[in-house]
Amino acid sequence: MNWLEHISAVTNSFNLATFYSIHVFNEKVKLFMCDTVVILGIHGFYIAFLTRLFQRLVGGAFIKKNTKYLFPIYLVAVFLVLLTHVGDIFIFACILDSLKAFADPLRAFYFVGGMYTTVGYGDYTLPTEWQALPLIISFCGLFAFSMSGASLYTMLGSFLKSPAEQPKGGAALKE
Repeated sequence: MNWLEHISAVTNSFNLATFYSIHVFNEKVKLFMCDTVVILGIHGFYIAFLTRLFQRLVGGAFIKKNTKYLFPIYLVAVFLVLLTHVGDIFIFACILDSLKAFADPLRAFYFVGGMYTTVGYGDYTLPTEWQALPLIISFCGLFAFSMSGASLYTMLGSFLKSPAEQPKGGAALKE
């Protein structure tokens, strides 16, 4: 088979998208996807809030003069970011438990934890109507971790700047 024959044999993408919409993304999975968008949005706003708060604290006059407080403040920020991910996993597990995707709530928690961190879900056998869950949860985890990583990187940059490089009175933050 040459390339042209291969291309002409590719399925019509509109028909395939309709097929996927009906069979892969059923009603319960669509509800879960809506929940995922809300959770990811809240996660993003929270991370942005933490980043701004950290930059304001670091840019404050008291902290500029007392740089020994920067490291503990950064550690608290790292801990708060970590808590958001644990919270995301907990909320996803609660949602899956309410949708009765798993017989056992603990199994739902471990499944979500494995998929959110993209480690994998091991020997869990998912019913046909829930086989799209790994895609959705892992994409959400990837986006959440990337937002958090960018935030922590930004905070670390603020933390490592010398006091002379810090904006005065948070002037750069007001723009």
